[in-house]
Amino acid sequence: MFTENLMAKFLALDIETYEVITVTYGTSSASYLTTKCLKHLADQYSLEYPIGSIRVKRDFYVDDLLTGADTIHEARLIRDELMQLLQKGSSELSKWASNCPELLKFVRNRGDEIIPIRDEADSCILGIQWNQSKNTFHFSCKLDPSCDVVFKRTILSEVARLFDLLGLLGPIVVIAKLIPQEFGQSGVYWDESVPQDIHIRWSKLRS
Repeated sequence: MFTENLMAKFLALDIETYEVITVTYGTSSASYLTTKCLKHLADQYSLEYPIGSIRVKRDFYVDDLLTGADTIHEARLIRDELMQLLQKGSSELSKWASNCPELLKFVRNRGDEIIPIRDEADSCILGIQWNQSKNTFHFSCKLDPSCDVVFKRTILSEVARLFDLLGLLGPIVVIAKLIPQEFGQSGVYWDESVPQDIHIRWSKLRS
């Protein structure tokens, strides 16, 4: 009886429809929707913000924007158009980082997290660490302590830790990945020590 009354009460109500107007992160479609929304925003305002729209289409990696310019004047134009363009879609940029402190002056009053410019200031983007003050890139890879015996499993594990999305470490990564290919010829198993010549080459590469 209670269930029937409850159902009758709900069926008498008007049906209300709710629509999500933001990208819900954590869902399988989030990365696609983010990229699609940014592209649509850039297309929609391409005439009003020509410089910013090009940068949005070309220089976004999911939700990270990596861009630059040859002059401070050009960088200012890019910064201003990006800020105005993305505000149109309520997708304002935050966590600004630059090797030019002057470019960060006009974003401090927006409550964003500013990455300070100092000798030890680093930002990690796409697996690369960027030192803004020196304007240099460097890579960090945690390796196991060196030992007298090197196993096949150890080499494969350390090779898998090399993350180089932009291909800046191409020559090193290629050499590192060529070494495990020789395991098939030598017949080494997972937990067996590798031949001495491979051990020497791997130790030199690690150092």
